[in-house]
Parts: sequence; structure tokens; C-alpha cells
Amino acid sequence: MKAAMSPVFRLSIGLILLTVSLLLVGDLLGFIPDQKHAEFTARKAIAESLAVQVSSNIAQGQMASVTETIHSLQERNDSILSVGLRTADGHLISNAGDHLSHWQPADKESSTPSHVQVPIHNQSGRWGALEISFKPLGGNSFDLFNGGSLVTVILFISLSGFVAYWVFLKRALNELDPSAVVPDRVRAALDVLAEGLAMLDNKGRMVFVNEAFESKLGQPAQALVGKYLSDLEWEPSANKDAGQPFIFPWKLALEGIEAPHSSQLKLRTMLHEHLSFAVNVAPIKAPEGNIRGVVVTFDDVTELEHKNNDLERALDRVQQSQREITRQNRELQILATRDPLTGALNRRSLFDGFTTLLGEAADEGASISCIMVDIDHFKSVNDRFGHATGDKVIKLLSRILTETARTDDLVGRYGGEEFCVVLPGIDEEQAEVIAESMRLAVHEGKIDQFTSAIRFTASFGVSSNLGGSSTPSILVDLADKALYHSKNSGRNRVTRWSEIQHSSTVKPISDETAKQIAPTSSNIESSAESSTDQQLQYRIEELEALIRSQSTHDVASTDEATGLPNRIVLIDRIKQGIVRSQRLNTRLAVLFIDIDTLQVIRNTLGDPAAEKLVKLVAGRLNKTLRSTDTVAIDGATNIGVSVSRVSSGEFVVLLTDMHSEESTTWIIQRMFAAMNEAVHIESTDVFLDVRIGVSMYPNDGDDPDLLLANAGAALREAKTTVGRDVCLYFSKEMNQRSKTQLRMEGQLHRAIERGELFLEYQPVVDMSTGRISSFEALIRWRHPELGLVTPDNFIPMAENAGLIESIGDWVLENACRQLKAWQTRGHDHLSMAINLSPVQLRKAELAENIVSIVEQTGISPGSLTIEITESALIQNLDTAVSIIDRLSSVGIRVSLDDFGTGYSSLSYLKRFPIDIVKIDRSFLQDFPSHAHDTAIISAIIAMAHSLGLHVIAEGVETEEQLKVLQNLKCDEIQGYLFSRPISREQATALLSSPSNIRRQVWAAGSNDKPVNNSALSGVLNNAPSRKTVTQQVH
Repeated sequence: MKAAMSPVFRLSIGLILLTVSLLLVGDLLGFIPDQKHAEFTARKAIAESLAVQVSSNIAQGQMASVTETIHSLQERNDSILSVGLRTADGHLISNAGDHLSHWQPADKESSTPSHVQVPIHNQSGRWGALEISFKPLGGNSFDLFNGGSLVTVILFISLSGFVAYWVFLKRALNELDPSAVVPDRVRAALDVLAEGLAMLDNKGRMVFVNEAFESKLGQPAQALVGKYLSDLEWEPSANKDAGQPFIFPWKLALEGIEAPHSSQLKLRTMLHEHLSFAVNVAPIKAPEGNIRGVVVTFDDVTELEHKNNDLERALDRVQQSQREITRQNRELQILATRDPLTGALNRRSLFDGFTTLLGEAADEGASISCIMVDIDHFKSVNDRFGHATGDKVIKLLSRILTETARTDDLVGRYGGEEFCVVLPGIDEEQAEVIAESMRLAVHEGKIDQFTSAIRFTASFGVSSNLGGSSTPSILVDLADKALYHSKNSGRNRVTRWSEIQHSSTVKPISDETAKQIAPTSSNIESSAESSTDQQLQYRIEELEALIRSQSTHDVASTDEATGLPNRIVLIDRIKQGIVRSQRLNTRLAVLFIDIDTLQVIRNTLGDPAAEKLVKLVAGRLNKTLRSTDTVAIDGATNIGVSVSRVSSGEFVVLLTDMHSEESTTWIIQRMFAAMNEAVHIESTDVFLDVRIGVSMYPNDGDDPDLLLANAGAALREAKTTVGRDVCLYFSKEMNQRSKTQLRMEGQLHRAIERGELFLEYQPVVDMSTGRISSFEALIRWRHPELGLVTPDNFIPMAENAGLIESIGDWVLENACRQLKAWQTRGHDHLSMAINLSPVQLRKAELAENIVSIVEQTGISPGSLTIEITESALIQNLDTAVSIIDRLSSVGIRVSLDDFGTGYSSLSYLKRFPIDIVKIDRSFLQDFPSHAHDTAIISAIIAMAHSLGLHVIAEGVETEEQLKVLQNLKCDEIQGYLFSRPISREQATALLSSPSNIRRQVWAAGSNDKPVNNSALSGVLNNAPSRKTVTQQVH
């Protein structure tokens, strides 16, 4: 690309060429003297003068004088190289300088500028010749600069003239009017424009401005032309990013950078006005593509901006009014659906939700239960402590019931001190367990400081639909009868309707029992029974309210097409989910789902077909979300799910009790997979196009309306995204994390094939011998881009993606083969421990698969240990029993991992054939410095040994821990004190030289003195600190 040349540069070059041409013509015409010719003439004159003198001396016979004259001339004249006197027959009889080497004329008969010869004659004719050799004309390299040759003159004039011309022309052009470059016709056309316009040269100076720009700035064109446009009082727009440096758009265009379209700038004019302009620029390019300037247009948007500001202020007022209306509506909704004292559902809303859930249960053939609750001797509370205290008791009971209930359960105040709890998906026996936990929470009074001064109890009645059809009023009536049976049977108890439905008598309460439960200042558990008239009045009010609600609750709470709960129940569930998430420190997700295909079906096949599709989609969502694999995807605690329909083609899915936000991604993937299957409607296979928007609690909102609004905003963005099965989170961070999860899942599919998975082994050391008794096999993933990925990051991914079975088989097979190789080398005592995922325990065929791999690899079943966590057992009790029994029957040992972290550890030791107890590393973090942890570990070891179980402590890192565990008779130790997880080669080397580990174990055991640890002494001895430890444990 040619370099850009300014007009001044080109004009200067042209003028120099003209000047040089004139010099050359003048030289050609002879107007310029020829310095070489003059110098040649002078040389010939010198030679002729010398020849006359030499001829005279020769005639007089003075040859010595001739030689002296020749030498004197050659030495004094720098231009003479040599002088020679030659006779006619060619003999050189005298010379000065190295004449033989210098005298080499091109023509021996004639003289040249560097070789001059003058003939000498005597009386008889030509005697000889005088020869003089000169330096060549211009032969010195410095003559060009020192002499006065034409070349020197031309060079001087060229250089100095170019500078002079360039400066002169530049100043002259600045003094001239630059706008003259614009023709009058073009100027007239540009002056007609309503937009301001300015033409800039390649330096950013204005060479032309139209009349509109003049009038807006309040300055004439003469004052603007020649100035830099950037020197005006510009300001960037208010919406410009403060973190980025501001560059004028015309400067970007001059630098060849594409300027943003319609940049907005503010300008303070000479009239002290502040104008807003929408600025557009277009470069002016030369034919060769060089940028010679720019055209800048200025569209005055000041008035439009003022109107926009007015509209924004009006919009703010409207939005503020809308927020106020929403707030008031929310308050009205609370007043309409909530009990003002407790915040629980009022009776009408309770029946609305009850009808909805009962319809769901009928459609799915599921159970639903009802619990009626009544405070015992509530009248005595009011009589003895006042109605204010009675209200506190009612509020406390409501709080206990709400916190004990699940997210999907409904808790409502039925009337007075009576409450109703609706439990979907729960049969009567399970409801009795929940009711009993509620009763204990009320009885123990540990939930609030208020109960430490005044205690109360409550009676419970439970009923269920028993898998058949029913109505809310029937179930409430049955639970109410069971409740009054509880009250007549001694109070503070739970009664199931199925237990008393065949009984026609009610056992009256005895006087002795009444005295035992009489209320006191610390225990209000008895008082005079509410009068029969008051009970009848309560029942009359309940029946009247029930009759009034029957005519409206069906429409108010459910979607007629699907039977799914509508917005009222949805809002209540989200509120309950938020409360539960706050209490349990879990996550909640709101999924807004849109089925675009639904509108197409409605337009082509009609409304009946569309409604049929809605039912099929709702059923498919429920089936997918309530499958075992889905609800247990997050770990030990099942995820709560509910589905609601909010419009003709939109559903809302609520996910609660999630421990990690990433679980949402896996559930959504399963939903997409389920929706990708064709739906058969009116003899047509319909393929669904599903879009999902997601908001998360607490990151995206802390109330139901905000979470729904944000999920809706994410859904609208998903609808504008090209492609199928699009899901977007309201949070950009969650969007990126979701994409990363899905990308890594795809890479994990190919990790085994590519050999990216490998095993590391951590030794387990026998404390009695000091030798390595076993290894625990631990899987690792060497990702080609991310490097080493820890199991905590990819094992949940494998579980959720359905890859854990194949990865588990790979780990088991490779670990068994490695164990066989070590045993073949002479380590017959060695065993191998393998961890099982909770997902693997769901497969009943797992045990046979493990046995098959053990047989194929040729290892002894007794040398394999399967490690199972308590959380895995909790999730899969039914299948875990058969799997563990089968493994134990063939001799494979079973280890209970992370022992002590769950709630039912002792029951598992009794129920399952456990061989090994592995103390969780969390107990060793502050061990043995903390007495609490030391007491727990000591108790676990003693209890396990009494049951004939082996004990392994994992996470041992210090010598002190090693010594204390030896004193506590722990069987085996695993931890960084001996070795981190290492490669197969390193493990083989460790087996070959175990002396270091053995020396550590023996050194720790050689000290027979008890460890100086006050916490441990309280456990091992009958020291006074033992009482303190016991108090901490209890």
C-alpha cells in the first residue's frame, strides 16, 4: 500500500523538479560556466609557459636548471602528479614524480585534461616534448561538496529548495480559505440540511461547516474553519462507561478504526447552551484507499432527550405506583389468604390448596394425609395468663408446625387454637410419624425461649385418603374425630383415624389423669375442658365456612386442564421453600417453562388438542421430576419438586432443598431429555420446543414475586435465543457455570476412552505390626485443558449424567487387577478398599457385578473392602440391605465410611453386616486437643471393638494423633502422616521399603507413658475432667 502524501508534499516535489530542469536547460544553452573547461585551459597555459622556459634552458645547455625547474613546479602544485622531458626518439631525460607510472595518456599525440604535452623545437626541428600529468578533474570525492560543479549546485538547490517550498506552501494554505475546496453547488446543497455537518482534513481541522452547524454553535464559518473540531467544548454522554477512556468518533475514523454508530455527545456552545448531538462520521478516502478526511454529521437530539427524560420520570412514577399497587395487592393477598395472627393459611385458602393437592393425588393414584392439631387446655392458658399469652402460644404452635412440615405441605389455622396440616404424597402411617415429631417439638418446648417459662402440649388426629377418592371436608372431619379421640384419651398424643374407625366408644378421661396434667406456672397441660356449647359453636362456624368455600375453591386454586396448582398455591409453596431454605441453608430454584409448540397446536389442531397436549406435558413433567433418580440427584437429602401451570403454555417448576445450585442443571437436562420424546396428538407426532428461565434463591431474590419475575425475565431472553432446548439463568454467572458443567460432562463421556482417568492409592497402616495392610483406590481425572480435576468436581457430574456405573466398574476392575499384581509379588496380606457412590447402590444388580469382577481378576473376596457412606445408606435402604448381604455372603468386607457424621450410625451397625468402621476425618481436625472430639473417638473405638468390628481412623496428620490413637487401641491408620495418595509405581516402591512407616509406628508405641493431654485423660482415667466431657457430649 502506498504511503499517503499530502498536497503540500507533492507541490514541493513538483517545484523542485521544475527548478532542477531549468538549471539543466541553462547548462545546455551555455548559460552556466563550464568549470572543467576553464581548468583544462589553465593547465595548458601552465604547460606552455614551462615549455618555453625549458626550451630556453636547453638551448643554453643548462640541463641542471631544467631539472630543478621541473622538480620545483611538481612539488609546489598539488594538482601536478609528475613532469617529464622526453626527446624526439622517446628517451626520458628528466622527470619529477613517478612519471613512468603516471604518464599513460589515452592518446599520445594530443593532450587531455589529465595528460598535457607541449612539443619543444630547435633549429633542426622537433627536439622533444614536455609532458605533465595532472590529477583528474573532479577526481576527489570531496570535490562534490567543496567545488562549484553543476551537480553540487543542483543537489544544494534540491534539498534547500524543498524545505523552503514546503514551509512556504504550508503557511500559505493555512492563510487561504480551506472551504474553497468545496464547490458552490455542493455548499448550497449541504446548507439545506437540517443536520449540522462538518468536513475535516486528515488532521481533524474543519475545512467546511454548513449553516445548520453554524447556527447551532452560534459562530460564523470563518471562526470555525481551520480549527480542530476536538477543541470545542465537548462532553461525553451520561450513559458512557466511566471506566473506558473517551475518544472522539472522528478521531477513530481518521485512524482507520470503525467508529460506533450514532455516538452521543454534549456540546456547550458560545451561547451557553448545552446541546445533545447524535454524531455520525464517514471517512473520505482517496482512490488508492488512503483516508484524506472525514465528514461528520450532528443530529440535534436535545429536545428528544428532554422528552425522553420526561418519559423516564413518568415511567418511574408509574413503576413506583405499580410497586405500591403490587405491595398493596400482596398485602391484600396476605389478608385474603393468611391468618393475621400466625401467618399460616386461613381456612378458605387451606381448603383451596387442599382441593388442589387432593386432585393431584387422585390423578396420580397417590396418598394424601391430613393432620388436625389442637392445643390442650387452651382455655386455661387464656384464663390464667391472659389472651396475650394465649396468642403467643398459638403463634408458637404455628411456627413449630410450619418448620416441621415439608415445603409441599400446607399449614393452616382452622379456627381458634386448632390447626390443620395437609401432607401430599404421604400415607397415614407416615403422617403419624410426622405428627409425632410435631408433638415432641411442642412437648419438649426447645424451639423458643418462651416455652421455658410456660409449657403446653397439643393433641393430634391423622387421616388419609387411603388411596381412594375423597374430599377435603371428609378428610378434615375424619382427622377431627381422631383428634378428639386423642383429647379424650389423655391428650398430648397422636391418633390415626384408621385405628379408631371401628370403635364406637370413646374412653373418658379419669379424674386421676386430669389431676396429673393440671396446668401450673411452668406446665399448662390441664385445665377445665372447653364447654360443650363452645365446641358446638366452633363446629357450626367451621361447617358454615366450609359450605361457603365449596363453591369457589375449585376454580380459585387449580388449573382446570391439568389439575396443577395455580398461582395462589405456587406463591405459598415458594414462601414455605424460602423459610425452609433459610433454616436448612439450602438452595431453591424457580423454573419458568414455556412450550412454544403449544400455540402452533392450538392454531392448527384446535383448542381440544392443545389442552390434551397441556395435560400430557404436565404428566410428563411430574413423572420426570418425581422419579427416584431426579429427586435424589443432590445427595443425601431428596430434592422437593412441585409443578404449577401459570398460563396457557407456561409452567413453573419449584425445586427446593438443594445443597448446590449445579443440581438445577442436571434436573433441567433430564427435563429436556423427557420433552424431546414425541407426543402423539390427533394422529400426529408432535415434537416440543421447550424454553426455560431460571432464578435461584437467595442469589436472584428473596420473595416469591421477585423470584417469579426474574425467572420470567430469563425465560423471555431464552425465547429470543436461537436453537432448541434453551435454558438461561437470571444470573450470568450461573449461565456460565451451567455451560461449563455441560461441556465437562461431554468431555467426561470420552475420558475413559482417551485414558484420562487414572487411580492413585493411599496406604492404610496396621498399628500392631507397622506394615501397610491395605490401600484405598482413589480415582483422578487428568483433563487435557484444566489439568488435574478433583473427584469432588467430577464424581457428582458422573452421577448426574448416568456415567457413574461405567466409571465405578472401571475403578473396581483396575484396582482389583493392581491388587492381584501386588499379591503375585509376595504381598499376600494386602487388601484393597473401593468407594461406592450412592447412585451405584440404587442398582440391585451391583452386588453380582462386583462378585463377577472379583472372580474375573482372580483375587480373594476377603481381600476386597467396599466402603459405603452413611448418606448412601440413607438414600437406598431397601436395595442396600440386599447388596450388603450378598457381598458379605461371599466374603467381601463392608466398611461404613464417614462414621459418626450421620444420625443413625448405631442402627446401621445393628441392621447391616458391617465389618469395618471408618472414623470420619472431621473428628480428627481438632483431635486430641479438644476433649469433645477425643471423647467421641474413644467411644467409637470402644463400641466398635465390643461389637467385634475393625476400626480405621482416616485423616491422621501428626505424630501426637498417632500416639493417642495407639493408646486408644485404634486398629489401623490412614492419612498424610504416612503418605498422600500416590501413583501405582510409588505405591509399589513403598511396599518394597516400608521401614520408614514401621519405624514411625514403633516409635509412637514405644512410649508406655500416657500422653500428656488433659482432654484424653478425662476419657481414659477417672479424672474430674471426665464429668465435663460427659456434660459436653450430652
